[in-house]
Amino acid sequence: MWIWILTALGCASSPSNDATAPKPEADATPAAPTVAEAKVDLAAGSAWGAVFWQGEKALRKGGSDLLLGPKGTATAVPGSATETCGVPETGAPEHAVLALPAGVTPGKAEEAPANPAGLVERAAWRLDELLPPRDAYTPAASSPDPALQRGVRVASVVKTRRRGAPPVLVASGTRDCTSVVAILNADAAKALAVDRLPKSCDPLAVLPPADYNGDGVRETAVYSATRVLLYRLEEGHGSIGLVRIGDWSCP
Repeated sequence: MWIWILTALGCASSPSNDATAPKPEADATPAAPTVAEAKVDLAAGSAWGAVFWQGEKALRKGGSDLLLGPKGTATAVPGSATETCGVPETGAPEHAVLALPAGVTPGKAEEAPANPAGLVERAAWRLDELLPPRDAYTPAASSPDPALQRGVRVASVVKTRRRGAPPVLVASGTRDCTSVVAILNADAAKALAVDRLPKSCDPLAVLPPADYNGDGVRETAVYSATRVLLYRLEEGHGSIGLVRIGDWSCP
């Protein structure tokens, strides 16, 4: 009898069988979301070009003289000299971003409408998860400005509709000279695709997605005074992705 009691007590006190033993604390830091990284196919965008602005002067780098931006398209007249960031263009549409391939029937890019402050703030928090951790000098506290949260500076949040699928947001933000371009779901609760851009300090505005060159596939672009990136949207049944097909810089 005593042998049975001692054996039972020994088993009950064994750490491997004690259901009340304290469990190790879980890591309080949430894991970064798993999202589809952008593919890169720069050869696909070799016929395209970018437009950079120096004050009132538009400079084209590559592509044709058919220029596109949020204010529409126009066939500009190229200058005779080449400057640091390309060929000066006369008659470029205001805020032109892209030089289309020669011979295409252009689509229409629209100007991005304003978004509610709450949506911009949620997008900033989602971009925070996609960017590298803050350095020791970036304040952890959030700013009262919805577009500046946890050191993330949101440049654009653009809503776009899809055929047979819920709408999505194309958002861009920057922190500590790293930028990110991301496709988020409609309420910015989840990232669906992302392109991380190191050594990119200037905030990149988003040109709303559209079929810019009339080939049946939508593109989107992000741009600043010094860099333009062009993406093709890979849209399938219940899925969406980014393919980077152009990347131009203006030193």
